Amino acid sequence: MNNVVILHGYGEIPDSFWFPYVKNGLEEKGYKVSIPNLPNTDNPKLDEQLKYVLSNETFGEETVLIGKR
Repeated sequence: MNNVVILHGYGEIPDSFWFPYVKNGLEEKGYKVSIPNLPNTDNPKLDEQLKYVLSNETFGEETVLIGKR
């Protein structure tokens, strides 16, 4: 099964903007979708957020990343 990870941007949360809409649409098509709640989004630090994502998400050959800056 394909898996999708959506990464929100600066000052946002998983429920911001179009994220829930895309998540629901992809899940209806059979994708496993996650939108991790990234830490410290008002003052993001790449190393902190990368460590969080790599520790809390599962990635495979067919993982699709969607990001917003």
